[in-house]
Amino acid sequence: MNYQIQRQITEIKTRFKDPVTKKPAYKNDQEVRDDAVKYFYEELKNQRLI
Repeated sequence: MNYQIQRQITEIKTRFKDPVTKKPAYKNDQEVRDDAVKYFYEELKNQRLI
């Protein structure tokens, strides 16, 4: 994983807050990656590319 992607993951993890609790929504980098893959997969399905 290159530096830019790691920096973006860290930024998402620290800046993205749960709208209800106002606390960070992610506890670690793996949770960010999991949600990113799920989102990307759903986008590909919606565009009927897979």
